Amino acid sequence: MYNWRMRAKNSINTSLQKACRLTNVIWAVDVRKVKETWFIHSASKLPQRGRTTLLSYLNKGDFVFQVADNFNTKHEPFSIKEFPNSYFYIFPALTLSVIIICANHLIEPFNLQVWELFAEVSKEYYQRAQMQEVDTLQDKILDLQLKEQELIARITAQHEAEARLIQSEKLAAVGEMAAGIAHELNNPLTTVIGFTEIVLGDLPEQIEVRKDLELVLQEARRARSVVR
Repeated sequence: MYNWRMRAKNSINTSLQKACRLTNVIWAVDVRKVKETWFIHSASKLPQRGRTTLLSYLNKGDFVFQVADNFNTKHEPFSIKEFPNSYFYIFPALTLSVIIICANHLIEPFNLQVWELFAEVSKEYYQRAQMQEVDTLQDKILDLQLKEQELIARITAQHEAEARLIQSEKLAAVGEMAAGIAHELNNPLTTVIGFTEIVLGDLPEQIEVRKDLELVLQEARRARSVVR
């Protein structure tokens, strides 16, 4: 961006100098308006004192200029009281940008070479400005696309985190339920084991029912082990 702006400014400086040679004028300037303030973008042969006087005139509010398009110009000279015995001509360059030529004589007819010179420069600058606007717009679109992708990634990550949280809550609920069931199963198994052990302690070794009770005790202990 810096390079093309410098090339455009150098091109306008060269055109101002050439215009001064072609018309034998006093000075030529390219003035721009930013917000409500005019400033000198480029100048040829205009001393510092003249710059201060010109900017003071432009920013007083007396200077009103609207560009219909890039190929209209003001052929009739106009005067500025701060520059007595001088004639001024305007070339539109861009919207809110004009080229002012100051002469101490009437340029009759208006020098066509000068007009063609500035028309070419302003057209080139305008095209470059449009290209810069397109590049800026493309950069903004790319930035929006990157932000959109980042937002989608964050939303996806949030959904995954919510899904993991729900799953963990489900597992916790299942764990609590399993613990309750285990407790409820363990109580009767403890009772069965306890009373079976008591009965086996009182039975003689030769009684046939003892084998059945020993099997009951064995299976009850295995069930309790599974529950644990």
